Amino acid sequence: MAEQTARYEERRRLEADRFEVSVGRLHVNDADFPYSFIRIRPGVCVLPLIEGEGEPQTVLIRQFRPATGSMQVELPAGAIDEGEQPRDTAARELAEETGYVASELVDLGPFHPSPGATAETIHLFLARCGGQTSDARPDASEDIRQRVVPLSHLEGLIASGEFRHGAGLAAWARAQARGLLSDQAQPATPRPAPQAGDVARAAGQAEMRS
Repeated sequence: MAEQTARYEERRRLEADRFEVSVGRLHVNDADFPYSFIRIRPGVCVLPLIEGEGEPQTVLIRQFRPATGSMQVELPAGAIDEGEQPRDTAARELAEETGYVASELVDLGPFHPSPGATAETIHLFLARCGGQTSDARPDASEDIRQRVVPLSHLEGLIASGEFRHGAGLAAWARAQARGLLSDQAQPATPRPAPQAGDVARAAGQAEMRS
């Protein structure tokens, strides 16, 4: 039995600020369906690793994200400028958002954050850093707060679900899978999410005590 191939035909493009929406038809399983997705400039995400005496540290940034309507904790990241190589972008974004300079950039490969909805590609890097060499210099449209934390603190935020930055999670997972962090962070004890039954039992016990 011959394998069927899907085909996408773009009918029109809608431009909006940094994004472009492709609107068209998807031909699959001998039928046509309406389909659309977002084109976004490729970008980078950097997992800083500050090594020295004691436990290695990393740099987290915090900024307001209109899409979620909330402050988000993230790793340094940004879009690749035209004609720029991903490695150069990673070094630039790290310096701009944190003030740190990488002594070594380890390429962790590309990542597609949501291939069902966007064509975006994010290139992931681990940056081995020394001390901070300058103040952060974020873009005028960015209000970024940064803090240096033990690597195990980031692991704890990931385990608890407080760290939700998709590219940051991918960079962490890729570095872990390659054994680049296995001897670095002290494992944090994950806090399992409460189950519906546990919540109900806790509520019942509270009523009995009141």
